[in-house]
Amino acid sequence: MKEFGKRPLNRILLVALILFVGAGATYASLRPVQFRAGVTAVVDWMKFDMIAEAAKKESSSAPPSGAAVSSAPDSSAPASSAPPQSQTSEEPSSSEAEKISLNEAAKPLKINVSLKDQKVFVLDAKDRLVQEYVCSSGEAGNDTPTGTFTVTDRGESFYNPAVKEGAYYWTRFYKTFLFHSVPFDENQKMEPQEAAKLGTPASHGCIRLETANAKWIYDNIPEGTTVVVQ
Repeated sequence: MKEFGKRPLNRILLVALILFVGAGATYASLRPVQFRAGVTAVVDWMKFDMIAEAAKKESSSAPPSGAAVSSAPDSSAPASSAPPQSQTSEEPSSSEAEKISLNEAAKPLKINVSLKDQKVFVLDAKDRLVQEYVCSSGEAGNDTPTGTFTVTDRGESFYNPAVKEGAYYWTRFYKTFLFHSVPFDENQKMEPQEAAKLGTPASHGCIRLETANAKWIYDNIPEGTTVVVQ
């Protein structure tokens, strides 16, 4: 029943289409100029509609103004932004080197004095650090001599009346030049103001040390030990 109802409508539409095409053909034969103009207008309108539809689709797919656009990662970029670590390591300076004990030290020992650094280094026969001390060398005008010397003798203390100072645990390395403690006065009282000068040139030419460090040299450095002052 429903199928029968559709057939008259289809026939009517088909007849209407035939009449429309026939009318169009008649109009085209009678007025060809106007017909071509009409067809051109229809075609132009269809092109405009297609362009407008394409522009609409393009604008809908583009990111909004000011939005961040992500890009694929560069295959040549490193996996990590951290700088590569150096494969080389610096050798520690003598002040940073690990000390060895006196029992581990290869004999004979030797002493290096750095006037620039105001330090005394006790080294073993393999140039390994045994002791390192801050010192005071001779001040300007009373300079400590430089060169290679040899330890000759020692004593527990001395006093110099000419300068009204003395010191403990002296060890001679050249003429009147000694390793010894920071000075004491004529009453054998330690002079704290002189002890505070350790690390700077302050003596009359000898190498001043803290009392405990002067005693270590006095106790452990034998006669004949090489002393290099530079």
